[in-house]
Amino acid sequence: MAATDRVDELSGRSPEEIFREGEDLLARGEYAAAERRFALYVQLEPKSARGYSKMGVAQAHQGRLDDAELSFRRALELDPSMPAAYTNLGNVFFSRKEYEKAIECYRKALSLDPEYAIAHNNLAAAYKALGQIGKAVESLKRAHRLEIHARIRPSERERQQAREAVRKSCLPWAAVPLLIALVVLTKWLLF
Repeated sequence: MAATDRVDELSGRSPEEIFREGEDLLARGEYAAAERRFALYVQLEPKSARGYSKMGVAQAHQGRLDDAELSFRRALELDPSMPAAYTNLGNVFFSRKEYEKAIECYRKALSLDPEYAIAHNNLAAAYKALGQIGKAVESLKRAHRLEIHARIRPSERERQQAREAVRKSCLPWAAVPLLIALVVLTKWLLF
């Protein structure tokens, strides 16, 4: 049986359900409960970089920066191509006022995903903290451009919804780009 097919014997929930519960708890600000879910998840899925990364986020929100650092480092050991884990590790260093280390992490995240707006925003804050205002402004401008672009670009969820609408209706598949364009236009007009 594959690891993702295993079911938590105590709760009858799959590891993926436990992960989603952890994400929901994080979104609601219930960080201790979220951490417990992610801890259970990584017990069931010990090679899951995303599980360790999310657990680190919950720990950081509770002010447990040493634990969060360990979780982010474990996530990066498992998957060194995770921009979010580098950014979150940078946030740990930023919280400790270790701005040079934070910048290093944000730059690494951006080397993996140059369009990661959050890393650009955080990089700007670290540069500002070091008094490097010119670099801070450039990073902030880049983040702003990326955020505007993200507002008008359809998300994967929106593209999937358009495909699903076509599938459920009798519209031809050629209508998918038109539906996506309508979603983007509607989203753009709302801002």
